[in-house]
Amino acid sequence: MTKYYDRYGKRVPSPRHDSVPSNGATAGLFLVSVLVIGALAAWVYAERTAQAAPEEPPTPTHDSLTVNYTYDGDAIRWYVMTDPDTGVQYLVNDRGGCCRREDRE
Repeated sequence: MTKYYDRYGKRVPSPRHDSVPSNGATAGLFLVSVLVIGALAAWVYAERTAQAAPEEPPTPTHDSLTVNYTYDGDAIRWYVMTDPDTGVQYLVNDRGGCCRREDRE
């Protein structure tokens, strides 16, 4: 038994311990609770980052065809634009002309 002394050197009774001695179960329960809370926080973070990055809408694609020259020497460039929603192709030039591209079937 340990002897306790106050600051004047007088012997005082040992302090009482009213808590239940730990047998390792408390530390195990604490570790499990920390792991569960950490897994829950990681899951919530993954859900929020997945929702924060929306998918980009499809954009029209274009392929360059050729250049036509007018009598003045100006160039008109032609492109094939594909509508991402319908898949329909259009012939478009840089002067604003537009025509739907059709198959012969």
